[in-house]
Amino acid sequence: MGTFDDSGIAYGIGVLMIFLVTCTAIMIVFTPMINGIIAQHNAQVDAGSVSEQRKNSTAWTVTMWQSLPIWMLMGGLVWGVVRALEVRESG
Repeated sequence: MGTFDDSGIAYGIGVLMIFLVTCTAIMIVFTPMINGIIAQHNAQVDAGSVSEQRKNSTAWTVTMWQSLPIWMLMGGLVWGVVRALEVRESG
């Protein structure tokens, strides 16, 4: 049984913090553009120039956009768990 080396803990926390800040910045930058697309799409729906398939696909895309922060957090969590297991195996 090896000794526990905690020198990589600060690195892992730092990477997760950078990851969260980057994901937040992505959401802040892209949200106005997505809102513009949604507004344009709603205007087309009101005018009756959009098919049912297009309405459904846009609704799915908006749902995915709204769930993106959850997927980002899950990705960071999975990375943290995998990293912890790798460090544990090498120790």
